[in-house]
Amino acid sequence: MKFERLIRYLPIVFAIFIGTQIAIWPSLKFVHISGTEFASRFSVIMFFSLLIERTVEILMSIWRSEKSNKLEAAVQRLIASNIPITDQKFIDAQESLINYKAETIQWTIPIGFALGVVVSAFGIRTLRQFIEIPTAWTDVAPEWQLWWFNMSDIIFTGALLAGGADPIHKLLDLYRKFADSSAAKAAGTKP
Repeated sequence: MKFERLIRYLPIVFAIFIGTQIAIWPSLKFVHISGTEFASRFSVIMFFSLLIERTVEILMSIWRSEKSNKLEAAVQRLIASNIPITDQKFIDAQESLINYKAETIQWTIPIGFALGVVVSAFGIRTLRQFIEIPTAWTDVAPEWQLWWFNMSDIIFTGALLAGGADPIHKLLDLYRKFADSSAAKAAGTKP
C-alpha cells in the first residue's frame, strides 16, 4: 500500500526535478491566430484522432470480438432461460464478460497512445501549431529547449490523439460557443 502511494507521487517529483533544471530557459510565445484558424488547426488534430480511434476499434474487433461475442451470447442465453440474477452461473458469466471487456480497454489505450505518438513523431503536433518557434532557435534559446519542446509535444499529442475525437470535439464546440457569444456581445445583440 505504501509502495503504491510512493509510485503515485513519483511523476510529481520527476516533474519538479525537470522543472528546476530547465527553469532558466526563456519562455515561448503564442502565435496570434484568428478564431477560424484556431478551429481549422484543431480540426486537423480531430481528423487524426478519429483516424486512430477507428483504427484501434478495427484492430480490437479483429482481435477480440469473437470471444466477446461468445461471452455476450452466454449471458443472453442465461437471461433467456429465466435464470435468477443471483445464480452463481449467471454471476460468473457476467463477470467473465465484464473482465474481458475491461481487458480489451486496457489494450486499446496503449495501442492508441502508440499510434498517436507515431503520428505525432511524423509531424502532426498540437503544441507547435500554437507556439512561435524562432527560425534561428539557438540565437534565442538552447537547442535542448527545442528538443524537449518537441518531445513534450509528441507525447502530449500522442495522448490527445489516443483519447479519441470526442474530447477534441467538445473543446472545439466550447470554443465555437465562446466565439459566437463574443461576436454577439460585440454586435450588441446579447447582453
